[in-house]
Amino acid sequence: MLAWAAAVAGLAACDHFAPESPPAVPPLPVVSEHPAADPPVVRAQPTPRRAAVRRRPPVAAPAPAPAPVVTEEPSGPPFIGLSEHDTGRLLGPPLSEEPDPPGKVWRYGGTGCQLDVYLFPNVRNGDYHALDYTVRGDGGVTSGQCLGRLLAERRQR
Repeated sequence: MLAWAAAVAGLAACDHFAPESPPAVPPLPVVSEHPAADPPVVRAQPTPRRAAVRRRPPVAAPAPAPAPVVTEEPSGPPFIGLSEHDTGRLLGPPLSEEPDPPGKVWRYGGTGCQLDVYLFPNVRNGDYHALDYTVRGDGGVTSGQCLGRLLAERRQR
């Protein structure tokens, strides 16, 4: 019996070392029993399905405009940039030569057109080079036609 009394005394001592009771839980909010007082429930709208994307057939590019008719070489007449000597070899001797400081003008005449070639000195060595030209023609002769006529006449000489 003594054992039993010791066990009871030991259990009573355990109560002294027992952890404190948990803190009190705050009371739950009162839910209204009236459905009208509850906030409305917002429901997500279903995501609309995307319509299938139809690809358009490729559109053919418009036809390019026809290139303009060029009556002379795109880089200009063949004598531009040539030395005085080489210009004379290509076109032959001019009908006249006129001073036009700081350069000079060589005048050529052909059937229905006149070509003036402007030669200017190189600032380093003083050699003349053809740098510009003008064409005067009868009846709308283009510079390419005039040059062609002059070169053809030169070949016949």
